[in-house]
Amino acid sequence: MHPQDEAKTAFIMDAGAYCYKVMPFGLKNARAIYQHLMDQVFEGMIRMDVEMYVDDMVVKSTSTADHYKSLGRVFQILRKHQLKLNPQKVLLWGPSRKTFRIHADRERDRS
Repeated sequence: MHPQDEAKTAFIMDAGAYCYKVMPFGLKNARAIYQHLMDQVFEGMIRMDVEMYVDDMVVKSTSTADHYKSLGRVFQILRKHQLKLNPQKVLLWGPSRKTFRIHADRERDRS
């Protein structure tokens, strides 16, 4: 969040006045702004090496070597744009998942 915009998130409690230093997802346009940022930052990687859903990111690959390359690119992009990950929420080398896509065929579904 831009420092100039922090005051726009101010709120008052018994102990004093506070404002956010990072954008909370409770703000009206926070999710849309985040998604737009991720689309721009990871352009060319989304749907190829990276999937995004709300505030989650998955780096995917078909081999260990490709996975190292993809992770390296993701970390380079994060550094370039000064974006940080919460280490407590990062899962590296988690369980492997086989995924599939479902293709709905309208003509076949009608019979």
